[in-house]
Amino acid sequence: MKRHRQRQLQRAARQYHRDGPPLHLQHGLLQRYHFAQPQPARSWWHDVVFILNDHRVSVHWIHPRLAYEDAVDAGACAQLPEPATSVLAGATPLYRAVGRARKRQRGWQLAASAGPDQAYVAAQHRLCRDGSIRIVPSLQVRWNRRGRCVDLCAPLEVRNLHELQALVALVRRLLKRETTLAAEFPGYHYERTDWAKEMMSPQ
Repeated sequence: MKRHRQRQLQRAARQYHRDGPPLHLQHGLLQRYHFAQPQPARSWWHDVVFILNDHRVSVHWIHPRLAYEDAVDAGACAQLPEPATSVLAGATPLYRAVGRARKRQRGWQLAASAGPDQAYVAAQHRLCRDGSIRIVPSLQVRWNRRGRCVDLCAPLEVRNLHELQALVALVRRLLKRETTLAAEFPGYHYERTDWAKEMMSPQ
């Protein structure tokens, strides 16, 4: 059933490329975003569309540094305490005197809190220190009715047209099974030492 569904999507993608709205390509590519000027030292992500044989390929590329940052953010969010079921949790009652020996509650003093921002930053620092997060290159490919979608995490820099063309050339070879990520980036991983080194160097 799954293979039948896959063939249906492939046929629909080819038909969409043949009969759908034309792509306005430059240098064989459809760029969704302009490159920053002046050119930065590091890049984080990029999207591009190109044609492979009889269908369109949409590529979403991220650098491992972005995948690392996302993993730290997600881990920090998971470590935050659950919000209190009541805004009065941990609060101290406040009283006012009523006569000589009696008192009446007049309100509440809410408990001091580090605040979600401080707790979040502290969780980020813990995750970066323990070194448990390691990012390796990854590739996910799926079909839809408009073409093939590629999610690629790879240690390339994409800061200009030349580097974007190199990214597309790599994706072409991966889809045609002429190479693999293991062959292109043997033993590569991105971890806290890479992050610390990059964050201390100028952009």
